[in-house]
Amino acid sequence: MIKYQIENGIKNYDQLIIGKNTEERIKALNYVYKLIDQNPTKNAWDLWKIGKKESKKVLINKKSFSNYLTPFYVGFARMDNTKTYQNIDFPTLVIIGKEDVLVAPNQTKKELDKIGNPTIEFKELGALNHFMTKKGANIKTNEIYTIDLSFKEFLSDWINDLKI
Repeated sequence: MIKYQIENGIKNYDQLIIGKNTEERIKALNYVYKLIDQNPTKNAWDLWKIGKKESKKVLINKKSFSNYLTPFYVGFARMDNTKTYQNIDFPTLVIIGKEDVLVAPNQTKKELDKIGNPTIEFKELGALNHFMTKKGANIKTNEIYTIDLSFKEFLSDWINDLKI
């Protein structure tokens, strides 16, 4: 999710993953994720010590990821909800806007397909963003809470069609 947001120009993580450009930031983020994955029992401080030493070998500036290696973000990176999604045994709708720049629609579908739970339905709605509004909704106003009629209709129909 963070990589997708960086690629889409979202500034939420600018102070956590630092670089001169998007490519540098993605390289640093990939390095951090690899470091976390390869050291599943290490805490944030231990990961920082390893990263500081090892990053030189792969030409990653330690300052580019030092703010990310905190207990919160390491825990976030290690979070895996696969078992939760596998065990859902009631009708569940995962709906996403095709124009979402915060959560990757294609990646979301791919992950849900891998899980293969038949009780989960994935729906991508074209021309809608993360907030289920049309692209261009002013996020600094309440306009983002005025969800699109196509979303309302789809959701109502989906609920009405449930066979419980």
